[in-house]
Amino acid sequence: MDTINHNINLFEPISGEDFVIDLELSSQEFISGGEKEIDVVREYRTCESCQGNGYVNLQFRKNVECSICEGTGVFQPVDRLRITIPPGLSSGTNLRIMGEGGIGEHGGRPGNLYICLKSL
Repeated sequence: MDTINHNINLFEPISGEDFVIDLELSSQEFISGGEKEIDVVREYRTCESCQGNGYVNLQFRKNVECSICEGTGVFQPVDRLRITIPPGLSSGTNLRIMGEGGIGEHGGRPGNLYICLKSL
C-alpha cells in the first residue's frame, strides 16, 4: 500500500541562485586594491510597466509598444555595484558578496555573487 505524506510543504523557501562573474585587474590593482564598479545582470522579470503584455495604452493611442521591455513583456535589470578590492590579492582569488545573487523564492534567501579576479 502506498502512503502519501500530507505534511509536505510545496512552498518551502528556495534560496536564490549564486552568480559568478570574472573581473580583470591590472597588476597594480592587485597590489594596491581599490574600488571598482561592476554591472550585475539579473534574471528576467515581468515588465511592471505593461504587466507582461508588451504593449501599453497611452492617452490617445492604444497598443503602443512598451518602451521599457521593447514589446517583449519581460526585462532583464542590470544593477551597478561598487565593490572594494582588498590590497595584496592575486589572480584566481574569489570574492563573495553575500545576498547579491539571484532572488530567492517563497521567502528564501537571495544567492551570493562570486567575483573571480583575473590578471589582465
